[in-house]
Amino acid sequence: MSARREQGEFSKQEKDFMDEFAPEFLATFYSGTQQSGKGDKKEWIYSNVYPKYVERFHSDSPNGPTADSLRAVSN
Repeated sequence: MSARREQGEFSKQEKDFMDEFAPEFLATFYSGTQQSGKGDKKEWIYSNVYPKYVERFHSDSPNGPTADSLRAVSN
């Protein structure tokens, strides 16, 4: 089995994928129509982006990044 790739930075493909969610994120939290509470933005990302990211980049495979490392990079 090959080792996990180096953690700490998203690839261009990963960044491009996450950029696809920017319009919806901005509309949800910066349109002025919704008051967000502490942790709402992270929860939105974990609920809306994270599962699709895992599926798209197979990060649930043995060689994929761990959930903790993805969260650390995204903070």
